[in-house]
Amino acid sequence: MSRSDTEQKCNKFILALGLSTALVATPVLAQDAGWDLNTDNQIDQNEFSTGFTGTGMYRNWDADTSGYLDNNEIGTGLYGAYDRDASGGISEDEYARGGLFDNDYGDWDTDESGFIEEPEFRAGWDTTARYNEWDADGDAQLTEDEFNQGVYTSFDRDDDQVLTPDEFGAQPGDLGEEGWFDF
Repeated sequence: MSRSDTEQKCNKFILALGLSTALVATPVLAQDAGWDLNTDNQIDQNEFSTGFTGTGMYRNWDADTSGYLDNNEIGTGLYGAYDRDASGGISEDEYARGGLFDNDYGDWDTDESGFIEEPEFRAGWDTTARYNEWDADGDAQLTEDEFNQGVYTSFDRDDDQVLTPDEFGAQPGDLGEEGWFDF
């Protein structure tokens, strides 16, 4: 293995470790640090953006420190978030817990190995066109505001501009009990 291969593997591990820390800390931040600033038992866009920014996830995913996320950085970040055990493959349980995608697991596990490897995940992510949806100004440079808005909109299943406890419960691995955003 060459030095650059070793460095790349180390960098991926460090990125996954940092991401895992942010994702694990988010439930605590949401619940204990008071994302629901007006205590109305729902999270609006401003409350979400404030809380989500505080997780440091965007900065952790910005691997080249450019100040924006490109599609590759989003793909790497999401893959790391879904592969919670950092095994190099996303199990069906990990995929279901992620909550961002409505696709059937088998649609993404194209080699039917029982795990979604990173190339499969990237191909699946690209078919969702979420990056383009989230990139409001279409400049292929996802700002933190665009990222926050995109994630928020993905979780706001009824498009009513608030995240309610029912929506948290509808996302058992992501927003519900013991999920990323455990309110």
